[in-house]
Amino acid sequence: MTDIGKGLRTYLLTETAIAADVGTRIFPRAMPQDATLPAIVFQLISSISVDQVDSAAGIANALVQVDIYGETHLAANNLAEDVRNAVHGYTGSMGSETVQSVGIANKIEGYLVPADGGDDGTYRVTLDLEIIHTEAVPTF
Repeated sequence: MTDIGKGLRTYLLTETAIAADVGTRIFPRAMPQDATLPAIVFQLISSISVDQVDSAAGIANALVQVDIYGETHLAANNLAEDVRNAVHGYTGSMGSETVQSVGIANKIEGYLVPADGGDDGTYRVTLDLEIIHTEAVPTF
């Protein structure tokens, strides 16, 4: 079983520009309510194993959603660009995972209105990453 999300987090923390902005604030699935911004949240949307004619190929195609949060539109977009520059076209190790390629499948911008109705909402940029990586081949 692979854990490409954990590998992605490990890799992003090694990128100087990203770590300088978020420290260790890269969270799986949800951001804590009291999290300091900017921050990054990732979640695995899908993972499809590639098959050969007679067996598993040992390759998976994962779709990972990465949400980048900032206090301003510019801050969220600048951090999203740092993430894009770090991953788009990447091949190599992400934690214990071996990545063959990373592509950007989609980019969406959003704004989260504060619960109190105030003016200080949170800006979000979502990047959907297609990550092709190796996985263990089952033995029978």
